[in-house]
Amino acid sequence: MPALGTITGVINRFRSDLVRPQVAQVILTCTGSVDNGSFPITVWTGLSGIAVYDLRGLRLHDVKVIAGTTGPTNLSNMTITDSYGVDLLDGAGLLFIPNSGSAWTNLIFLPAIITDDTSITITGNLVHSAVITVVLDLIGI
Repeated sequence: MPALGTITGVINRFRSDLVRPQVAQVILTCTGSVDNGSFPITVWTGLSGIAVYDLRGLRLHDVKVIAGTTGPTNLSNMTITDSYGVDLLDGAGLLFIPNSGSAWTNLIFLPAIITDDTSITITGNLVHSAVITVVLDLIGI
């Protein structure tokens, strides 16, 4: 049986006053399988260290991806889906992940509200042990 990749995460929350919205940043470290480069589908809102915070009501404002030293297959795909299977990136993650450097997509005109368990799926990578950092910026409404 092939070894699975891993996805781990941390959250940074930024204090705000009554004028500014609540802001949080989720940082996911995604490591592809040593056997075939695949990444597990992961409910990132349920990861240790993230699940202790109620993120419901925050909007997914933008997404950044940064290729690691061992970069993934160029133009790999990513979806961020809710419990209904709806892609909160609305297709913006298709051919999105670079082999080196970084990429960014802004959802300011169509921010997606986090209402329940939300998953990340990364596909199209064939590089064994590839590393990708995914940064999800969330703001209050």
